[in-house]
Amino acid sequence: MCGCFSSPFPLISCYHRSKELTVTITSTMFIQLRRVVYLLVLLQCCTCVVRADFNEKDPATCLNDTDFRVAERQFNGTLHESDRIFLEGEACLKLWKDKVDDCNAYVRDYRAAAHKVTEVVSEIAAKNPSKDQCGTVVADLVQQAKVRVDEFKRVAARSSDKVELARNTKTICISSAVGNLLAVVPKIEEAMVHYKSYLDDVKYKVCKTDWRTKRVQEVEANHTKMKEVHKQLVEVMPEKHQLCRVDGGSVAPVDEVKAALKTFQTVCGKGLEGVEVNPVKEASGIWNYTKGDSHKVAVIRVVDGKVVEGADKERPLTETENETFMVRVMGNGKVPEMKEANVRKIKEDFVTAKKAVVVEREQAEQRRLEEEREKEARRKQEEEQRRLLAAEQARKAKEEQDKKKSEEQAKRERDENGKKDAEVKAKEEEAKRVAEEARKAKEEAKRVAAEEAKKKKDGSVSPALVHSSLILLVLSVLGCTLVC
Repeated sequence: MCGCFSSPFPLISCYHRSKELTVTITSTMFIQLRRVVYLLVLLQCCTCVVRADFNEKDPATCLNDTDFRVAERQFNGTLHESDRIFLEGEACLKLWKDKVDDCNAYVRDYRAAAHKVTEVVSEIAAKNPSKDQCGTVVADLVQQAKVRVDEFKRVAARSSDKVELARNTKTICISSAVGNLLAVVPKIEEAMVHYKSYLDDVKYKVCKTDWRTKRVQEVEANHTKMKEVHKQLVEVMPEKHQLCRVDGGSVAPVDEVKAALKTFQTVCGKGLEGVEVNPVKEASGIWNYTKGDSHKVAVIRVVDGKVVEGADKERPLTETENETFMVRVMGNGKVPEMKEANVRKIKEDFVTAKKAVVVEREQAEQRRLEEEREKEARRKQEEEQRRLLAAEQARKAKEEQDKKKSEEQAKRERDENGKKDAEVKAKEEEAKRVAEEARKAKEEAKRVAAEEAKKKKDGSVSPALVHSSLILLVLSVLGCTLVC
């Protein structure tokens, strides 16, 4: 059983072992219970901390008030996906500017190529050759004109593609980023005003915690940036598009080349060999809509790199859009024609632009943090300089004060020493005077004594004897004065 009956005193042995076992079990249970108590105390402390933090963030007034909670939920709901919309707006603006800048460069080349054709034809016309001389005297210039016309045709084709890509980019941006920003910006502003009215209300004063205030400030800052991006998108597109239009000058490049070729035909009696009088047709994407066109354009969406028509969102072109619209309308007058290659290109570039915007934001944030660090470092440096300057000024003031005290102390010591010297000198003078008077009195006494002695010898009585007691009194007084 327990092995205790094998001992000489089995009952006593079992009793002692049972007692030891009981004590051991009791001790173990006590240790375990103590650990449980410690755990419960720790759990209670954590609960108190969490509850305190929760109450600090959301007091009962905020948690139990339905109106406040609804306003906060509406505010949070309005901000849903606002960051994504804002990012896409910035990316679209960046992409559009890049495409238009690229387009402008090609359009400039397009105009330059047309000017080169005009220049060489003008040079031929200036020589006023006969019809026979066009093939001999100015043959080199004629060949040069052919080369320049071919170059113009190649540049025109490239420019046409760039213009079309820029116009397609604008269409996609308008249908996505601009529209999304236009929809979300006023909603955020309205929700923010409504939410702030609760935070600024005295009734909800306890709800205006630091984290809520900071969050509203961040939303306000982003909202301001969103409005600025939307404004730039709305303003820059027509303006930039006018810069990208190939017929933005007084004469379109293609018309300039046509006029030059007609001039050549007039001078030489025939056109350039192998070149039509109208060698360049208006390429796809390079044209104007005229006012009063009845064309309609469906809202375009891009899904998985494909153009999707929104037939229920058809709308007529306005005059402003007629002047700056970017995409050719197909024969049915509904859906803008857009090459799938352009859609894929824009889609890829849009992803790249979003990544670039994210990088720019991170760099801007890094610059902001670096500026704050530099500002804080300058503040600390200036504070340290002010502290050192104050310490230096205090040191100089203390030195000046100590110097002044030392000078005053030295002056007092000099005055005291001078006073003591004067007193000593006065005492010395007085002592000399008393000594001199004593000497004179002594000499006088000797003289009087000598005279008296002489008179005694002579048997006469001197009047000095009458005053001898008075003289002794005077000598006594003088002696006392000298001693003092």
